[in-house]
Amino acid sequence: MSEIKIFLLTKVIVQESEKNLLLPFNTTHKSIFQKYRLAAEYMILGFKELFRPFLEFVIILVSIIILSYIYNIFADTTLENIILIIITCISLIFFAIPSTYAFYGIENKDIEKVINILYKNNIKTISSLENIENNIDVIYSRTKERIKTIRWIVSISWLGFTLFQKQFIMMINKQSDLNINDFAMANIEITIQMLVYICVAIIMIASYKKGMDFLFNTIKFAINEYKIILKKDNLRISYYNKRFT
Repeated sequence: MSEIKIFLLTKVIVQESEKNLLLPFNTTHKSIFQKYRLAAEYMILGFKELFRPFLEFVIILVSIIILSYIYNIFADTTLENIILIIITCISLIFFAIPSTYAFYGIENKDIEKVINILYKNNIKTISSLENIENNIDVIYSRTKERIKTIRWIVSISWLGFTLFQKQFIMMINKQSDLNINDFAMANIEITIQMLVYICVAIIMIASYKKGMDFLFNTIKFAINEYKIILKKDNLRISYYNKRFT
């Protein structure tokens, strides 16, 4: 183990985890196509995790409406009753128990895949795992900084658009032959388009963050599990030897 650099070993573990957590077949991600494919896969995974509460919201909403209709809880459909139902659904989602959202969508099979990677890279000491874990924290922090930078770019883009729009409106208003209705419709259309772009950017950023949370926390959970394995007797190591070889 002393002959292997912890930095290079950490890099191998992250790269293999990126691939094996999502791709069921044995591939490499050295090509540009493969790298972007993995990035897209993690964004899709993050997108699903991001909108999972929305799906639960719809299911709860439909269930409450059906039960209300069956048991005639609400004699008439009024705006107040609809708002009450929606608030109830939102409350059930927002105040959900931690076990429904705090594990980043990670499953046992994901942790086992990373344990497999740790085992195949011949990691046999707790100290090596702790050093790798420290490196993982540094890489994870770097990923979070990247997300913050992207958020700042989106925020500055929106601010720049609003300032430009304000100056443009002030300049146009000085023209005497201006058709107010046409100008207002064009301005509204541009604003809606910009809002759509910003919303898409925000969803992409949030999805990317969810995907990275899934990746790095799976590695950290797997490292904790593998520490326990290394602390056990040789029978437990033999079990994983038979399972992963």
